[in-house]
Amino acid sequence: MAGMEDALASGATDFVGIARALSVDPELPQNAARDASYRCDVGRATTGVQKLDKMFMLAITYYETQIRRMASGKDPDPNISPWRAVVQSGCALGIAAFRTRR
Repeated sequence: MAGMEDALASGATDFVGIARALSVDPELPQNAARDASYRCDVGRATTGVQKLDKMFMLAITYYETQIRRMASGKDPDPNISPWRAVVQSGCALGIAAFRTRR
């Protein structure tokens, strides 16, 4: 959390989002409140193929996969393969997965 606090204090940013962290650790607020040194490093999901990552917007799709897991009653899986996220996204979105989303 100190990194976020430093970024806010320095004026480098006005806002820090935690949605991605919450998608892999829904207990983040409770964990952080219990332990000031608690860290949730979500990293950056990648297939290792930059064009594929960009086409499937993996920076977002990976976390959408986690949200879909929670919506179906499953726990998030921070170790889920980025490749699995691409395949699941492709299946869930069908041909729309190949259209520009943003």
